[in-house]
Amino acid sequence: SWLLICKELDLARKDLSIGAIFSQMQHKWNDPHGLRTAKNLVTQIGIHKKITTIDEEVIDNLIEDWKSNGNADSTCNRKLAALSKILSHAKKRNYIKSKPEIEWFIEGSGRIRYFKKDEEKRFLDILSNKEFFEVYDLTAVGIDTGARKSELKRIDQQRDIDGRMLTIMTTKAKAPFPRYIELTDRSLKILSRCGRYPFAGVSDEHLRKAWNFGKIKLG
Repeated sequence: SWLLICKELDLARKDLSIGAIFSQMQHKWNDPHGLRTAKNLVTQIGIHKKITTIDEEVIDNLIEDWKSNGNADSTCNRKLAALSKILSHAKKRNYIKSKPEIEWFIEGSGRIRYFKKDEEKRFLDILSNKEFFEVYDLTAVGIDTGARKSELKRIDQQRDIDGRMLTIMTTKAKAPFPRYIELTDRSLKILSRCGRYPFAGVSDEHLRKAWNFGKIKLG
């Protein structure tokens, strides 16, 4: 309709950079510390970055930077909360259609730990039932390649796989070149039975459900 066209034209004329949007709504922070956290976050992302380009990959890259700099889980959550607040404002103003998924850190006594080899096998065996078979595939390939969830979900077999070599494409500023990973026999077998985009259809909700199920069963 004409009204919709007018709205889209009006939106196209707006400055949709995260810096401009933050300037609109920074008064919503009541505490100076939270406001400072938000300002630092916007600076890290880049004040001219379009809010429409902030997706799960951007968030993954931010988290990786924070953790590599020694940020605690609670600190990461404060930064994620600031980002979530900005994205909520953008969604309310119809600058974005939906907010990207944000995975929060569990604070308190919880600690990150790695699977032992026997635990890895047991965990994958638990996921190998019909309900979670796609998550089994994604997890196994992730273990073999070291790729992040967002990278796995973007795999295009026609573009990214050449024989045994997997190319991981990245838009990360400090790592502008793709990574090349030799696939294991297990990963090759999994990918050979999948379609062109093997993991694109695995939702975060289904992945979380499978992991919670697996952790309970693993004990």
